[in-house]
Amino acid sequence: MGDIRVGNIGAIFLLVNGICMQLFLGFPRRMVDAGGTAGWMIPLYTSIISLILFFFISKLYSDFEGKDIIDVAQIAGGNIGRLVVGVILIADYAFILSILLRIFGENIKVFALNQSPLSFIIMTFIIVMAISAYVGIESIVRFNSLIVPIVATAFIIIILGNVNFMDVTNLFPILGTGPYEIFIKQISGISIYSSLSAIFLVTPFLGTYKDFKKIGYWGIIISGLLLTLGTLLYVLVVPYPTSTEYLLPYLHLARYVYFGRFFQRIESIFMIAWTLAAFSYLSMGLYLLLYTVKKTFRLEYYTPLIIPIAVILYTVSFMPQSLMASVAIERQIVRNFAWVVTFAVPIVVLIMAKVIGRKKEGEKFNEKA
Repeated sequence: MGDIRVGNIGAIFLLVNGICMQLFLGFPRRMVDAGGTAGWMIPLYTSIISLILFFFISKLYSDFEGKDIIDVAQIAGGNIGRLVVGVILIADYAFILSILLRIFGENIKVFALNQSPLSFIIMTFIIVMAISAYVGIESIVRFNSLIVPIVATAFIIIILGNVNFMDVTNLFPILGTGPYEIFIKQISGISIYSSLSAIFLVTPFLGTYKDFKKIGYWGIIISGLLLTLGTLLYVLVVPYPTSTEYLLPYLHLARYVYFGRFFQRIESIFMIAWTLAAFSYLSMGLYLLLYTVKKTFRLEYYTPLIIPIAVILYTVSFMPQSLMASVAIERQIVRNFAWVVTFAVPIVVLIMAKVIGRKKEGEKFNEKA
């Protein structure tokens, strides 16, 4: 794996797709639920917090160029540190992937393939994920780099198609449900950027430390702008509290698009773009899960684990009783606590590694003296 390299643009697109996938799920509706007419402020506010946290993480990472977070955990706590951090990441990725696998499958069944068995739809996702894991990270990144412009084009079409339906009065009252609800209760909303954890695992595949910083900053900035713009569009078009009712807000907005007699029913294009983005997101998620298992338990190969772990994800995805149960789990657990793995764990591990590294340097200096 040492010879594998991921370009900066590909890595940025990877983060942007991972973070902005939420736009095509219930993200705008959740923001409106939390902030009312000011729901668009939440992704902007949380992106600023995420940038500040990444600034501190990147500073701490300066001494560990080319090392992923599991390597740093090995420095910080030896084998125990590696195992503890590795198991946390494995549990985090497995839980999120299984929940989103179920949500993606249920949404496609409800809105596109309502005659198909849910098991068949989710199995299709699993097969694509497994094949992608076999071909490796370079192919996944290339595929993602092709998908992101397609999804971006669909997003722009939806924006342009809804310009005539925008109403600035939908933004009033400006602070929506109030400053406390937006700026205090939504601090945990930095979990929106949970996909940023990918950069701490693909670090060995990136270039220099400067590349690491650029990718992280641009990934957060672009994602923050897209999430803010996407939520703002939804608030401008759909008045509150009606905006709290739609399960897939952007599917609803896609149905508004009408460019003459020969360009209608844009939601079909929306579903295709969204499905391709989901394939890319889940494929990268499975690869990172396998990579983490390999590094944590110091295995020589990860390929023998692809089928067993894919089967486990498939099985766990059916544990929630319904789509709404899956959405509730995602909202109550993932969106409230994912920030711990994304930001808190790396900060703690990096600080410990810094302290221990300096302590060892001091001991070596004393020995020489």
